[in-house]
Amino acid sequence: MRKQLGYVRRDIGHVDALLDEVGFEVLDRDLYRKLLVIREVYRQQQEMYDERKRTIPHRIVSISQPHVRPIKRNKAGAVWEFGAKVSIGLSSGLATIHRIEWDNFNESLDLIGQLKEYNRMFGCWPESVHADKIYRTRENIGFCKGYGIRISGRKLGRPFEDPAVMLALRQQRYEDERIRNAVEGKIGEGKRCRIQPTA
Repeated sequence: MRKQLGYVRRDIGHVDALLDEVGFEVLDRDLYRKLLVIREVYRQQQEMYDERKRTIPHRIVSISQPHVRPIKRNKAGAVWEFGAKVSIGLSSGLATIHRIEWDNFNESLDLIGQLKEYNRMFGCWPESVHADKIYRTRENIGFCKGYGIRISGRKLGRPFEDPAVMLALRQQRYEDERIRNAVEGKIGEGKRCRIQPTA
């Protein structure tokens, strides 16, 4: 790592010496941008090496797309994912993007804001929320309970002793998962489909 950083430092020095002779005007906008990104990548890597760190805020992993951040997902076959993280809602087949960021974030913190936005748009609260497990925080559950909104997933606390109640809850969870699959489908469409520009 020390040697590689030395090579990059040397090469940046050569480029600087050439630019001192001919001026920055010889670089088009794209090359100038890439040079700035390379300087920042070198700075980040040198800082990590000097301070013996394994990570750094806003770490650049792509020179051509410096805004892209790695997001640790630990999914089968892919420990890291690259791309924007999106928080979406789906109501009556209409998908709405509530938040899109290149940096990682905890989407469960957005649920209350999304519900308030739903109430502002439609003039009522939704009957139910079909969300991933990460959304089932005590704060979100308490908010939903306060407004009579059923949130999908397992109930907190001890299970009911009545087998009929447990069966009904299991069936409700199964139905909720079926409904939630539509949201996963929209995320899949977003990853797969590209909008072609019109001339």
